[in-house]
Amino acid sequence: MKPTETERARATLFVRAISLLFLMALLSVMAQLDLLLGAQGLLPAVESLSTEDPTRPPTLFSLSASDGALWTVVGLGALGALLASLGRAQRVGLAAAWLAFYSVSVAGSGLFDFVADALLIQLGLVAMAMLWVPDSPWPRRVGALLICKVMLESGLHKLLDVTQDTGWLNGAAMGSFFEVAAIPGPLAPLADALPQPILLLAGWMVLFIEVVGPFLLLAGARLRRLIIGSWIGLMAGIILTANFGVLPYAMLAATLLLFEERWVERIWARLSPWLGGAPHGPKPSGPRARDWVRGLSLALILCSTAQVGLDLFTPPGPGSPTVWLHSWRVSTPFSMFRRIPLERMEMQFEVEVDGEWREAHVAQKVGLIDAHPGLVAPHHPRLPFLLWFQATLGRGLPDLTSAPGAIVRGGNEQQVRGSSGASQRVARSLARALCDPGDPRRAAFSHAPEGSASAVRAMLWSYRFGRGETTWSRELVQRSQAVTCENLQRSGPGAR
Repeated sequence: MKPTETERARATLFVRAISLLFLMALLSVMAQLDLLLGAQGLLPAVESLSTEDPTRPPTLFSLSASDGALWTVVGLGALGALLASLGRAQRVGLAAAWLAFYSVSVAGSGLFDFVADALLIQLGLVAMAMLWVPDSPWPRRVGALLICKVMLESGLHKLLDVTQDTGWLNGAAMGSFFEVAAIPGPLAPLADALPQPILLLAGWMVLFIEVVGPFLLLAGARLRRLIIGSWIGLMAGIILTANFGVLPYAMLAATLLLFEERWVERIWARLSPWLGGAPHGPKPSGPRARDWVRGLSLALILCSTAQVGLDLFTPPGPGSPTVWLHSWRVSTPFSMFRRIPLERMEMQFEVEVDGEWREAHVAQKVGLIDAHPGLVAPHHPRLPFLLWFQATLGRGLPDLTSAPGAIVRGGNEQQVRGSSGASQRVARSLARALCDPGDPRRAAFSHAPEGSASAVRAMLWSYRFGRGETTWSRELVQRSQAVTCENLQRSGPGAR
């Protein structure tokens, strides 16, 4: 293949892959849309967007965030992603998918602004640039720098945190990673049982390929292949042992931008019969379009470089540039598995029914001790992630007694990383749903006790992988004060 044909083949493969990931992500959104962002959901978008936030960018929901608007935007975005993944109307389809997912990410702040979401949004921009200027090298360069940024920033966060958390240096991080992942994968129990020396070596290897790997890409061909292979292996390991939505799949797609030309040609030779034969794309762009892409690419690189320094060395404040850059998804702090807790903490609800306390378990969340981890990714269940952040990352049990107020954005570190106080509001909404058999938010539970509920309380458990007949063993850590259903139903403007 000629060099131009090879680059067109690379662009075709990358655009198809990103379009497919947008389709998966939007289908995952649709499966949770009413429960999470609907008018009767846990965090209604119409309420979130009604609050004043000077850092919030305009989206497709700026005029209306009704249930009809939500479903229309997400549905059209999914259709566009499907068409683009099939090679049809790619410019329009991918743009529709990007706008839909971007709008959901902003409207669902606290649930839809994780690292995986920001990475997909930014890779979507790279893919759209490749469609519009297929003959320009700048989109590929920005994409390659983006994956290097993700790896390098993730490793630097781990190193700079050693004064507070030495887990990545002493081996404790990988010793508990598989057990404390938000939603463990099918091989997590086996990986957790590996000998400690192997886990220690694995932790050091992760640090090395994240911190040093991006620089070794500039070295000889052998080292370059070794680093790319190690990144692919790391993502494959994450897929098998944990469920982090589209994150590892997006990273795998991004490595295509680093592949050697002969690798691309071999992949294209195998996949071209299913992708329409010869690599295709729009006509070459004019010099003005290429100049615009070059300028925007340099601006994005500058913003990303500034954001890395701000995020690593200065604490984000209410008006800091980091908050603005993250809100607009221009540049996002990427810190994959920055700190790995030593034990898994899980919050469960208990409901008093006919004088007896019974457990209620959120769907796809660790709860029942005999439930073996499964594979749900690239589907991304948002609610288990949010409750995992609440419990495992040291925030303890939410206060079920206080009336929920307006959404507060103070610009602290947790808000920059996607908390925004959402876990507190969601916990109260779930507690109310347990008191009302007709509440649509009860769909969040895989098991909710039937009968006349009189009170609800939250329980904090420490979970460990079992070594006997059950997958998990657990120990009670904390129990909240019971709140009567009568008080919950009267507790403020969030009650329904």
